[in-house]
This record gives sequence, C-alpha cells and structure tokens, in this order.
Amino acid sequence: MTDLKSKNPSAPNDSNRSPKQAGEEPKRLTQLRSRAEGLLTQPSRLEDTLTKIKHKESSRLNQTATEAKQTIVLLSGLVRDFVHGRYRDIAPDTIIAALAALLYFLLPLDAIPDFILALGMIDDFAILAWVARNFRGELDRYRDWQMSQQDIETESKATQALDANDQSRY
Repeated sequence: MTDLKSKNPSAPNDSNRSPKQAGEEPKRLTQLRSRAEGLLTQPSRLEDTLTKIKHKESSRLNQTATEAKQTIVLLSGLVRDFVHGRYRDIAPDTIIAALAALLYFLLPLDAIPDFILALGMIDDFAILAWVARNFRGELDRYRDWQMSQQDIETESKATQALDANDQSRY
C-alpha cells in the first residue's frame, strides 16, 4: 500500500506542489482528513466507500447538480487511480483532501442533513466546490492524464481490430 509520508523518487516533490489556498479549509473537511488518510491504507474499505459514494451520487443528484456530479466522478477516479498506482503525479495532500470531501458527501448528517429536501446537499456541494477550486491545477492535470489514457485505449482497440482484420484475410 502507498505510504503517503515516504519520499518516493517517482512521486512528485510535494513541497512545491501545494495549491495556493483561496480560503480557509472548511472545519468538517479538516476533521475528515485523518479518516481519509486511514482509508488510503485499506484498499478494500476504500473500494466499499467509493461504491457507496457512487450509489449516493447517482441516486441523489439530478441535472441541476451536474458540476458537483462531475467533481465527484473526478475525485473518485483520482483517488482510485492513485491507490491502484496508475496515477502518481499528485501531492499527497490533494489525495487526502479529495477523499475527505468524498467522505463528507457520504455523511447523511452533516452541517445540513441530506434528508432536508432541496437544502440537504448544499453544504456537500460547497465542500466539493472548495476542493475543486483550491486544487484546480492538480485536478486539471489529472483530467488531462485521464483523457490521454482514453486516447491510448482507443488507439489500442483500433490497432487490435486492424490486426484481427488482417489475420482473418489469411
């Protein structure tokens, strides 16, 4: 499992990668950081948590929350790709903040309980927006990396299809 504190030569130098904070981190997000750090060392519990987040995201968000939904999908993918070793060009603090924001989203009883219709998700959206804004540069780099991976996968499938077509001629 990934040790977020160790100096891995292939990991970025996080001392110069910290984002400039546009505002003070929300208190509840700060409180969830230690829980997020713990989950990063337990892949099976992390996967269960990400599954719960996906379920809540798909069942609770509608068209008016498209930006929040995209942020949830992006942060979930970032955490999953980091933990599985597919994406490492990111500061550990960003991973922890992303997972803490996802954990906040998962909590049913937070600053504004989720069962309060039309209002219950406002605080969740605010936390997600804060993380998206304060870690924008790193999230943009991750999104670019994701797109490049999709391009590579598409090219690979096209090459395989051409190879299969060539082999069927003989």
